[in-house]
Amino acid sequence: MFLLRWRKSEYIGNSLKLISGTLVAQIVPVVFYPILGRLFTPSEFTVLANFTAVTTIISAIVSGQYRQSILIARTEQMATNVLSLAFCLTVAGSIVFTGLLFWGKDVYAGVESMQGVTDLLYLIPVTVISLNVFELYNEWCVRHKYFTNLSFNKMVNAAALSVVKTGLGFFYIPTGLVLGDVAGRVVSALFCAGGMLKRRFHVRGVVSVAGMWDAAKCHKECPRNLLPATLMNTLGGQMPVLILSSFFLADQVGQFTMAYSIMALPSIVVSRAVHDVFRQKANEIYVRQGNCREVYMSTMKVVALLSVSGYSLLALIAPWLFTFFLGSSWGLAGEYARVLCPMVAINFVSEVGTGMFVISGHTRAGMWWQFGYVLLSIMSLLLSAMIWNDMVVTIWCFTIARCVLYLINFRLTYLYSTGKK
Repeated sequence: MFLLRWRKSEYIGNSLKLISGTLVAQIVPVVFYPILGRLFTPSEFTVLANFTAVTTIISAIVSGQYRQSILIARTEQMATNVLSLAFCLTVAGSIVFTGLLFWGKDVYAGVESMQGVTDLLYLIPVTVISLNVFELYNEWCVRHKYFTNLSFNKMVNAAALSVVKTGLGFFYIPTGLVLGDVAGRVVSALFCAGGMLKRRFHVRGVVSVAGMWDAAKCHKECPRNLLPATLMNTLGGQMPVLILSSFFLADQVGQFTMAYSIMALPSIVVSRAVHDVFRQKANEIYVRQGNCREVYMSTMKVVALLSVSGYSLLALIAPWLFTFFLGSSWGLAGEYARVLCPMVAINFVSEVGTGMFVISGHTRAGMWWQFGYVLLSIMSLLLSAMIWNDMVVTIWCFTIARCVLYLINFRLTYLYSTGKK
C-alpha cells in the first residue's frame, strides 16, 4: 500500500524527475573535470572563480530579486509582469554596473583578488543577463510545474559549459576557462528563451509599463527584504574566494575552488532539485492550510539520510578521489574537501527548506539571517587567516562557522513551516 501511494505521489514524482535530470546534468562536468584539471592550472581556476564571484554578486543585485515572487504571484498576468520587470532591470542594471567597473578600473586594478578579472570586464553584461535568464526561467517552470523542461535545460547548461571550456583548453585559447564558461551560459540562456516561446509565454496584451509598476509595488518586499538577503547570501558564497586570494597563493586558492566545486555537486544534484519541487508543493499546502509541517519534515528526513550517508563516504575517500580523477597535482584539493565535508553535509539539508522564508512571509527574518551568515563567514576567514596564516586552519574555522549558521537556518525554517508567526 505504501509503495503504491509512493509511486502515485505527484510530489515524489516531480522530485525524482528533477533529480534525475539534474543528476544527468552533473555527470557531464564530473566526466570533464579530469580533462579540465589537466588542461588548466589551479591559477586559471582562481581567475574563473574571481570572475564568477563578481558576476554572481552583480546578478544578485540588478534584478531586485523580483524573480522570487514569480511563484507566489496571485495571477498569471501578475507573474508575467513580475518576470518582465526583473528582466528589464537585469539588462539596465548589468550595463550600469559594467560601466562603473570600467570607470573605476584604476582603483581596484591592484587588488590581488581582482587580478585577471579586469581584462574580462566586457564579458560581464552578457554573463549577468544569461545568469538571470536562467533563474527567471527556473522560477517560471517551478510555478507551472514544468519540471521536465527545467531538467532538460540543466542538462543543456552543464553540457555547454563543459564542452566549450574543454574545446578552448585544447586550442590553448587565452582565458579559455572563463570564455568557455560565459559561452556555455549564453547557450543555456538561449535554450531558456526557446523553452518559454514553445510554452507560449504571452507578453503582448499582458505586459505593460503600468503592469510592471503594479507588480513592483505589490511585491515591494523583494527589493526591500529579499534583495539584501540574497545579496548577503551571494557575498557569503563568493567572498571566501576573494578573501582567500588576498592571503594565500593562487595555487592554494585554486585547489580550494576545485574542492568546494566538487563537494557542492551532490547539493546541486539532489538538494536544489528537491528545493524547487518542495517550494511549489509547500506553497500550495501553506496557502490552503496555513502550515506545511508534514511535507517539510517528511522531505527533511529523506534528505538528511542521503546527506549523512553520502558525505560520510566522501570524507573517507576524498584525498584518493581527487588525485585519481584530477591528477597528482590536485592532491591538496582532496585534503581541503575532507575539511569541508561537515559544512556541505549540513547545507545539503538546510538548503531544501530555505523557501519557507518567502512562503511564510518571513522575508525580514531571512534577511537578518543572511546578514549574520555573511558577517560570521567573513570574520571566520579574516581572523583565522590573519592569526594563523594557515590554509587548512582557515578552512576549518570557516567550516565550523558555516555549520552553526546552517543549523540556525534549519531551526527557523522548521518553525515557519508550522505556521508560527
